[in-house]
Amino acid sequence: MPCSRRCDTLKANYTSRVVEGMQKRVLFALSLVLVASAGKSFAVCHAVGPAASGNGSGSDWSDVMKLPTAPVRGDTYYLMDGSYGSYSPTTATSGTTRITIKKAQSYDYGRISDGCPNDISAGWNAATMGNSQAIFSGVGQAFSTSGGQGYYTLDGNGKTTTAGCGLSPAVNAAASDCGIKLLASGTSATTYGVLWINSTYDTGVTRATGWTVRYLEIVGAGDAEINVTNGNEHTLYCRNGCNNFLFEHNYLHDCGTDCIDTPYGSNVTFNLNHFRHNPIPTAANHGQFWLADGNQNDGYVWSNNLIQDMVGTAYWAVLNGGQASNWQIYNNVIFQTDPTRHVDTGTFVVINPGSNGQNINIIGNTWANDHSTYSGHFTFACDSTDGAVCNGTITFENNLLYDIVDDQDGTRPVGSSQFPNTIANHNSYINVPGSIGLLGIEDVDIASGASSPFLNWSDDNFNLTGESASVNNGLALAAPYNVDAAGNTRPGGDGVWDRGAFQYDGSKLQAPSPPTGLMGTAK
Repeated sequence: MPCSRRCDTLKANYTSRVVEGMQKRVLFALSLVLVASAGKSFAVCHAVGPAASGNGSGSDWSDVMKLPTAPVRGDTYYLMDGSYGSYSPTTATSGTTRITIKKAQSYDYGRISDGCPNDISAGWNAATMGNSQAIFSGVGQAFSTSGGQGYYTLDGNGKTTTAGCGLSPAVNAAASDCGIKLLASGTSATTYGVLWINSTYDTGVTRATGWTVRYLEIVGAGDAEINVTNGNEHTLYCRNGCNNFLFEHNYLHDCGTDCIDTPYGSNVTFNLNHFRHNPIPTAANHGQFWLADGNQNDGYVWSNNLIQDMVGTAYWAVLNGGQASNWQIYNNVIFQTDPTRHVDTGTFVVINPGSNGQNINIIGNTWANDHSTYSGHFTFACDSTDGAVCNGTITFENNLLYDIVDDQDGTRPVGSSQFPNTIANHNSYINVPGSIGLLGIEDVDIASGASSPFLNWSDDNFNLTGESASVNNGLALAAPYNVDAAGNTRPGGDGVWDRGAFQYDGSKLQAPSPPTGLMGTAK
């Protein structure tokens, strides 16, 4: 039937409303897209200097920006050479989106080929912008964050493949290889950390998560700090705790009191670093290499590091209710070149009420020329009389100890473990006098007169001179212990498993490059 005039009118009105509704829905959808786009941060690269130049936008090296107080999540900030003073960014964590602060180098200065979505390379001058270090300095802290800020990458953008970077004596490269330098510019009783992460304190409740720190030179106040009454410099200090923290290819030296203090943390990796020198303790101040005085340090990895000329309570000191569990300490070289250096209480110690160490695995490390202040103290200490909990298991296997010295009377540097659940075997004690409290049936025990098993340890070359009964016959173990500090597979081609940080390889008279696969991944 033909539609009446009224029917035609109703149809026209209906069609008009449908079209109008569709238009409104399209406009509304478009508005959502625009709002979402306006709120979204598109990651870009920025050219950064100690001061702004040109128009200050950071769009290229002719228009350098100053490092902002609130860097944008997802962005990368390339730093030119120069002195930046102290720096405390304020950007809150946003999911897992990362802030990257990176040293510009002659081989990486912000091109599309360098991974930047925008090319900032115009105006680049390698001679003045990429030939030295970006230096942050301050009394108290050089670089600091608060409130649990996470997902930062500090990258000096070096190329060294062995432990350390830049001017590390074991690397002996240009300073620019440690492209970012953090420096204590003076001494103070409130010099808490040169790199001070997560300074807001709530007993470890709010952790800083997902930090990566690589190719940095970090310099403490050194021996001057030890004379400051109650001096409190922890050169690397994650005060309220760090989770999923990766610290690799750094040269941290001349610590003020403790080189590292991480009171709380889980899944923490220190890999391929060179740590060198902290002060001899005084009545005013007493430190150690690493300190934990918070109640949780779980899943720590210490691998392929050089740990040189450290003194104090211990190399690893768990104090004041600290709780260390599920640790892997392997392929490290721990040595002293200064005869005044010594440890007082042990290599791994647990002291004070509530402190404990559980499942600590110390495998395939090298100690050379280390000194102990007291007879029998170069071992594992746990003070149960003071309330420490000493029921944890320590596994000590495939380690090589050479020229260990008892400074008290020269008779017995290595005593017994104060952890009843200690597994100790397949270790080599070369030029270690006296009875050894840890001695297992497969251990090598040479009290004196043996020649050095190393190519040139005084020049930081701890590769073995050859296979010998004093260093081989190690216990076959699974990953990660089946690769040495230089990337050689254990056992060697001759089927021999060597003890210590390095597997002998007769074709390599110099230290080869370690594998990148040993590096942790920040989450």
